[in-house]
Amino acid sequence: MERLSAQLNNRRTREFDEVVAPLERRSRKALDGDGLDDCLAAFAENAEGFAWRADAALARTKYKNSLGLLVKMVRAGEHRVPPAAPSVADVNPSTGCTHGNCIGEEACLYA
Repeated sequence: MERLSAQLNNRRTREFDEVVAPLERRSRKALDGDGLDDCLAAFAENAEGFAWRADAALARTKYKNSLGLLVKMVRAGEHRVPPAAPSVADVNPSTGCTHGNCIGEEACLYA
């Protein structure tokens, strides 16, 4: 059976890499195998939703394996659910950033 990543020419686009690179750094491993296939398909289906879920996985600092959490979110279809608008309490007034880990910081931790 031909793998999805092969069908997609196993192309990790620059845009895809920009989304998953912070998670790969935190997890200290590369996204590969079935997880890569699932994430490539999710990114192709809804790049904005996938990026939103990747940010959410990265924001959950208690998870050392942010990649594993992202794959679970993708497999649950969470990349298809539009994000709720951030409340005023979720926006860092000094940076305008809405990442959970950036609240109270002087700069966006993901910039």
